[in-house]
Amino acid sequence: MNAAQPGTPWYALAHMNLGSRAAMQGDYATAVLHFDAAQPPGSQIESDSMFHAIRGNAYHRVGRSEEALADARLASEILAGRGRWPAEEANPDPDTAYALILPILYEAEDPAFETVLGAYLANPSRDLMVMANRAVTLLTLERYDEALQANAVALELGPNEPAVLNSQCYILTLMHRAAEGLPFCERAIALVPDVAPVRHSLAAALAGVGRCDEAEAELAQARRLDPAPAIYREPIPCSPA
Repeated sequence: MNAAQPGTPWYALAHMNLGSRAAMQGDYATAVLHFDAAQPPGSQIESDSMFHAIRGNAYHRVGRSEEALADARLASEILAGRGRWPAEEANPDPDTAYALILPILYEAEDPAFETVLGAYLANPSRDLMVMANRAVTLLTLERYDEALQANAVALELGPNEPAVLNSQCYILTLMHRAAEGLPFCERAIALVPDVAPVRHSLAAALAGVGRCDEAEAELAQARRLDPAPAIYREPIPCSPA
């Protein structure tokens, strides 16, 4: 950083890299400080799709919606092959880039959302983590049928992966199929009893089948294991069976 003077390409690149690193570590406030330093007012930066997806996600996380949407749209254009570099250079990790920009487009009700989602779903993969992460992304987009399809591939590739089992349980529960989902949560709990998201999914599934006292006990366990997430402080509706 000391060798690069403000206003030079090296200075901008250094802040882009530092911002991307902070964003991937979840420190979005620090990330946007670096991104702002890399692109002073009146200037423009065009990089690969992953950079714009990461920066857009960071802006989105700190409430800078217009800038987030601009980056998401630019990333989607690059992913579609309309960037200034060959596709293999412009899109080093397309699945992750799609996963970062789709929630931005969805929340903004952007007209391009369905087109970008279609491209994401058409991106072929038989990798366990890619399909597991894709299922989670589709879950956040409330695309439960597509999430279940993606997670079915992940489940085939990793039948004993706790995160995949947990996703299968939670997706089915949100689809009002908690009785089908519950065994997946029980298998996940047996493997990782001290993971808060798994406890929360189990609570949701138990509530879905009317086992309210057990659901409340599991929700309390999730809160104990990780007090921070707001979703764990919200009661789960339950009608006794």
